[in-house]
Amino acid sequence: MSEKFFCSFPWGHLDIETNGDIKYCCASSYDDDHKFKDENNQHYNIHTHSIKDAWNSSRIRALRQKLYNGERAPECANCWQSEDIGGWSVRKAAQGAEKDSYPWISEIIKKSAQNNFYVDHTPYFYQIQTGNLCNLACKMCHANYSTTYGEFYSEIYEDVSLPKYQPDTEYAKSPDHRVKDPVRFDWPSTVGLTQLIDDNKLKNLTRLYLSGGEPTIIKENLDFLEKLVNNGYSKNIFLIITTNITKIHPRFAEVLKHFKTAMLICSMDAVGEPNEIQRYPTVYETVEKNLQTYINLSKQHQNIRVSLNIVLSCLTLPYVDKLLQKYIDTIKENEISIDIAGVPFVEKGDLNIKCVPQEIATNTAQKLKSILDINKQDMPSYAVGNFVDLISALENWQYNHENNYADIHNILDRIQAHHPDRNIKQIFDIYYENCYA
Repeated sequence: MSEKFFCSFPWGHLDIETNGDIKYCCASSYDDDHKFKDENNQHYNIHTHSIKDAWNSSRIRALRQKLYNGERAPECANCWQSEDIGGWSVRKAAQGAEKDSYPWISEIIKKSAQNNFYVDHTPYFYQIQTGNLCNLACKMCHANYSTTYGEFYSEIYEDVSLPKYQPDTEYAKSPDHRVKDPVRFDWPSTVGLTQLIDDNKLKNLTRLYLSGGEPTIIKENLDFLEKLVNNGYSKNIFLIITTNITKIHPRFAEVLKHFKTAMLICSMDAVGEPNEIQRYPTVYETVEKNLQTYINLSKQHQNIRVSLNIVLSCLTLPYVDKLLQKYIDTIKENEISIDIAGVPFVEKGDLNIKCVPQEIATNTAQKLKSILDINKQDMPSYAVGNFVDLISALENWQYNHENNYADIHNILDRIQAHHPDRNIKQIFDIYYENCYA
């Protein structure tokens, strides 16, 4: 078994998307040739298949064999592309999951290799995107992941629900793959988390990742988490929640205390107005206050941890140094460990980071190096590693090498039309000061 291209997720983990599609993991390919399909060429989906159907299917066993044999599996192309430029990947996150939640996975893998890559247990780890109910319309998002996004942009974009989910399920059958009306995935209430992951599956569960949508405002998530607490399963589970930290539900804050570990991945992309524009309609002061509330909860309960999720786009890249300086200051002030879950780059659509002129990206990388040099001695090793990885990714990304500002100006003009009450040129002044230099 070669470690170079290996990932243990197909032996321990399944992902369930907002529309109910079952995937190898959240990053696995949606290309038609490499999607997680059954023998009838239909994507595995919780409305039409069971977890049991998918878990030892011919497709997943073939992927296990490829990874076991050291192949760079095309199903995992997204991770390879990110790692090739020195960036973060879900494959790297899988290595952390092994250590935290199922350190015995190597024995499971060896046993499966002797049995045609069957696995005789249910998954230890589920990542579940429980529908698309969300109170934000983040600009790098999609109607498949946010009901508010669909409502906000339906009058602006003709194809607001242009699906990443291809039309092999009942939710996306438009012949041209375009859907005018915003989609609403409500399977958590119609199918139900309790039915999807019943008591037999809960016995093996050691890791649970809930995202969405905004998972903290989805009632079915709260009901399910409270069931795990009441039945005693929570004490064996590493719980991960991604949240936009715009609201803190009292039931949610209480339930966190009862899990073996509870990791809050708090989404924040910038300081001040750039964050409000990218994660519309966030109020930055509220987000900052709620982040501190979660930090205080972490200080009171050793099982609760806080992490940041930073999405870099053409809107936030020039200002990420301010956010990361604030991150360092927060660690020092609170004397607490705060990790960075990942720094994904927006590669498509209006916020495509490839529109950023090279000189802006180079300048940002230099700022981060300066911050690292000044603070390195006082930073925990994991934080230093996060900075090094991000700087490497910034230096290797394919930007606008001609330093042409026309594309970014067009993007900002469209955003100004979305927000007539804001002065977009002033908020993103770096793109106007530099272009005439």
